[in-house]
Amino acid sequence: MHFSRVPVRTLDTDEKSVAQFGTEKMLESAVLLADSDLDAVVTLSEEITKATGLPCSTSTLAQVEVLKKYGVKRLSLTGPYVDGPMRGLVAFYQGLGYEVLKTSQMNERNNVVFGNTPLVRIKELIREADHPDAECIVVACTNWPAALVVQEMEAELGKPIYDSVCVTLWKALGMVGVGIPLFGWGGLLQDDPILKKMEDVLEILLTCCAASRTTLRLDFLQKNCHVDTVCAEACAAGIAQLKQILVQNDLANTDIPPPKALMDVYAVRAQMLAPLVRGDEIYGWISVHQVGKTRVWTEDEIGELREAVERVNGILRTAGWI
Repeated sequence: MHFSRVPVRTLDTDEKSVAQFGTEKMLESAVLLADSDLDAVVTLSEEITKATGLPCSTSTLAQVEVLKKYGVKRLSLTGPYVDGPMRGLVAFYQGLGYEVLKTSQMNERNNVVFGNTPLVRIKELIREADHPDAECIVVACTNWPAALVVQEMEAELGKPIYDSVCVTLWKALGMVGVGIPLFGWGGLLQDDPILKKMEDVLEILLTCCAASRTTLRLDFLQKNCHVDTVCAEACAAGIAQLKQILVQNDLANTDIPPPKALMDVYAVRAQMLAPLVRGDEIYGWISVHQVGKTRVWTEDEIGELREAVERVNGILRTAGWI
């Protein structure tokens, strides 16, 4: 990945601020990038394509593409800006037919301050922007480090958060044919049709076992899936996400002690684990957790876990992963 930039000191709607983003300045920056023998550029689309011959996009075009992809009609909006730019953003999305239900803003003009915003403040503004009827929250600014909290805030608010940096990376990866999921940066970048099928399996298992959480871990490095990463997960309401069948009814009294964090941090008191096996190799496992209390897992529930293993194996075989 190669980067270029234009000087941006402050952001507002006055002539001096707007002039920082002139087409000529953007072109000069992009032409320098083109010397690096790139496959694609993400900036001013049409003009850059004419000047470099490369496929191009922008963070705004990518954001709109994401909204269309997921059928969003009603959204909330947040960013670091003052009134002028925020009103402009609202008008832009309304002009495209979207209903902007609520906004929040930091009321700041200085671009360096944008980049140094404490993450706790960004999380506060995302919460403030949320609206019960909003299908997603759009975070508008490529110099605001909101990407670092997207995963956490999606879990807290229960809806997608489409951050400018994340949607720009999503579009750039798509333009150069990279389609593997990226974990830890929110649902958009880890969205994968195969993993979605596995989440459906986990939802069924969660319901059938009346459990607190079901998780799937896989060891497929070519798909960015490592056993330390939860590749798919389903959680009951109010349960925080985690970052031979073993049945443990009481984790405090078992011959095979669990990781300390499982009990101390996530308050899991009982669990079932089912390995995913390929020949003699374990390539992952499915977990079923009970939070806050011990329980005796029934034979029917153990059977549901076995069926989930078979469904996941079938999905992976069909997809060519195994």
